[in-house]
Amino acid sequence: MMKKLLNLAGASMLALGLILTIGGCSKDKCKDITCLNGGSCIDGACNCVNGYTGDRCQTSKCEGVTCMNGGSCINGACNCVNGYTGDRCQTAPAPPVASFTIDKTSCTAPCTFNVTSTATNATSIEWSVEKVGGTAYITISNRTAPNASIEFGSNQAGTYKVKLKATNAGGSHTAEKTINVNEQTNNPPCQINNTAEITISITGSTNPYKVYINNEYKDDIQTPGSKKFTFTAGNTSFKVEQRSGYLFEPTVRQTSVFAEPCGKYTWNVEL
Repeated sequence: MMKKLLNLAGASMLALGLILTIGGCSKDKCKDITCLNGGSCIDGACNCVNGYTGDRCQTSKCEGVTCMNGGSCINGACNCVNGYTGDRCQTAPAPPVASFTIDKTSCTAPCTFNVTSTATNATSIEWSVEKVGGTAYITISNRTAPNASIEFGSNQAGTYKVKLKATNAGGSHTAEKTINVNEQTNNPPCQINNTAEITISITGSTNPYKVYINNEYKDDIQTPGSKKFTFTAGNTSFKVEQRSGYLFEPTVRQTSVFAEPCGKYTWNVEL
């Protein structure tokens, strides 16, 4: 019995010694490894981040990389700005070409011109206005935007040059157009617009009549009655025609006149 107990105790000690021996062979592979620049050790090797490399993450991938014209190195490659390209941002962009459209070339003060940029290859634009043969302060809304309005006051008549300057890293280019701002006059609107007036009166009927001026339909007159019409001065024809829908042939009356600007005329139609 004593012998069996001794054998059992010996076997237990042997097993414990084996466990201790096996445990003593386990070693932390990252114990003596220091990874730099945010790297971390995994199974005895450094795992690098943030653009670093090397067995201890000690070398930047941007080391020896020079980026030109404001570019910056990110993870070993140049990130270019302002239109530059190339592996070192060494290639300049194509120069800009300035161009624009304008809604009219002349107006009577006070008035507004609307302009729209059609420039290409531009990273920035700027509008300006220059008075030919003089100086003037002109209001420009949205001076650096693609769409802008140029406002002229009642005392700013004259000839002006509207300019658009387009710029990028490769240079600049300017386009210009000439406009005229006419002086305000005291002429009545009919003189400025070259218009005249006519009053057409129709009697002797109770049927509606269509009114044509230069063969263009304008309106109806319910008879007996009258209406006033504004038309462009010059040689002008007038016609009144009974509306269709009646059993008999519609009645038509015609006349013509050479109208002066601001002229006032009367046509009395008796049916």
